[in-house]
Amino acid sequence: MKNYLTTNSFPSLFNDCHLTIYQQQQNPIHVTFSQASSLSKLIKLVGGTKSSSKVRLFDHKCQEIFEEDLQYLKYNGKIFITTNGKKLDSKYILFEHIPKTLICKGGQATIMLIQHKVTNEEKIIKFISEEQKNQYLYIAREAVILEQLKHKNIINLYGYKLFPEKSEAVLEMEYLKGGSLLDFVLENGPLNEKLARYLFNQILDALSYMHKNNVIHRDLKLDNILFIDNTKFQIKIIDFGLAYLSGTGVPFDEPLNVGTILYIAPEILSGKLRKINFCLDIWALGVILYYLIFGEYPFNGKDNAETFLMISQGIIKFPRQVSFELITLIRELLNPNHESRIKLQDIQNNKWVLGMVQDNLQITIPFSDLETTSKEQYYNEISQGGRNNCQNQSKKREENLILPLIFKQNEEKN
Repeated sequence: MKNYLTTNSFPSLFNDCHLTIYQQQQNPIHVTFSQASSLSKLIKLVGGTKSSSKVRLFDHKCQEIFEEDLQYLKYNGKIFITTNGKKLDSKYILFEHIPKTLICKGGQATIMLIQHKVTNEEKIIKFISEEQKNQYLYIAREAVILEQLKHKNIINLYGYKLFPEKSEAVLEMEYLKGGSLLDFVLENGPLNEKLARYLFNQILDALSYMHKNNVIHRDLKLDNILFIDNTKFQIKIIDFGLAYLSGTGVPFDEPLNVGTILYIAPEILSGKLRKINFCLDIWALGVILYYLIFGEYPFNGKDNAETFLMISQGIIKFPRQVSFELITLIRELLNPNHESRIKLQDIQNNKWVLGMVQDNLQITIPFSDLETTSKEQYYNEISQGGRNNCQNQSKKREENLILPLIFKQNEEKN
């Protein structure tokens, strides 16, 4: 074992320094170095008369400890003990924590709330259960990406263990107690512009940080934005299982059409986007802002096919009166042309984002009767000689692109 302090190096510290011994379903035990000077002494402390052949010791890196390794243990370190000859489970973190609540068991991973046996600190662990083994790469990628991201509006990753040979991964993460942004709007209704701006700026700040570090989230949505607690309006972005680290030269063979249908960008549906791009997060940002203000999604059909058509056509309705600057920003975020869609720097300098809103410049006609159309579609309508003709051609073109995708997805499900 390397990088450990030898007992011969710090003789004056022994009596004051302790090891904490963790055994599953047992309270932790604190011992001094003199008590842990031999394997037999340790076994007697934790197991009484148990045979040493059935007891195994592991360090905090899940590496097994043998008799000759004891002298190299770090002072104030940790030892994890298993009995009956078992290897340390990949969810070793549960040795020093009490499992409290199963938060969710999704398609990619299982999330559990845990509490430390000594400090009572609450955390969550995200791990792969037996039926989720094929999701290992997603969870492993999330761990590697989150390890690089340290931002006040991104969930903290405290540590992780990857076991590729067994397709197992365990992530130890911050526990966010305040619920999702989606639940908040559902409970409280559409937000006023001041609160929406405050929350939006936090999301924008985190997204700018991610993009500067070449991370594209790909599943940015209200469900994946959580409040730290119920007393503050500070939020954090979670769930980086679909995220992509660009600029690494690493091949990315996964399909582009992943994520949530209500947030999917039109360039994915049309097939115009050939590789992962930052513009996908910008579109999702527009959907989020729209929902914060109006309490509904901008494109939400009766079924997937109708939703796809609405997204591709890019026609936005505004259910109630809001500031002119906000309408302009939403239209730029939800621009169907990803090449001319607003960029992050321009969003940060936007008048609405900066709070430079003139209350007297509000559109006063009923928004239920108003449809705003993208510039690209507007120019197409003029060039093709009439609105109805353009819409019919656009609908037919999008049906030719989208419906095969829908049929393919249905076949895969069956």
